[in-house]
Amino acid sequence: GTATAVTVLCGLAEERGEEIAVSEASVLEHLRNDFPQEWYVHWGFSVLDAFPCSMKYWLLVSLLQFDGMPFLALAALLRLHGLNVTVHLPNNSAELFEVLKLSRRHTAVVLNYGRPALGQKGLGHYAPIGGMSNHQVLLLDTNAWRYPSIWVPLDLLWAA
Repeated sequence: GTATAVTVLCGLAEERGEEIAVSEASVLEHLRNDFPQEWYVHWGFSVLDAFPCSMKYWLLVSLLQFDGMPFLALAALLRLHGLNVTVHLPNNSAELFEVLKLSRRHTAVVLNYGRPALGQKGLGHYAPIGGMSNHQVLLLDTNAWRYPSIWVPLDLLWAA
């Protein structure tokens, strides 16, 4: 993938290829006229869910630029795109290990973590998991021009 236009939107990284042409704009386009009933509750602003779709879309773009996208909002957005999403919120690294161990083939696992715990610049970030071996997890960074994919010890990943 390549970097997004606004770095806070790292949960909506852009991918370009022969068969794939996806950007944060096309991912968010579904929300222009069709918001989930409960959307802003993920940011703690449930009162905004009563606004008309056009206003909610404008607010979302502004909110994403400054606050990013909460994990449960990302799950809702992926569901809106027709994906079967299961959210796991493990309480410790042992539970995280079990979730990763139970992942099936043809299943994508996306983690949300804090970059500073891994010695990286920035704050919250989403990355897909490429594999797991000997209690280490391969993070496939969507910002590969800035940070390459890396193997991270499971305990350190949990701390992140």
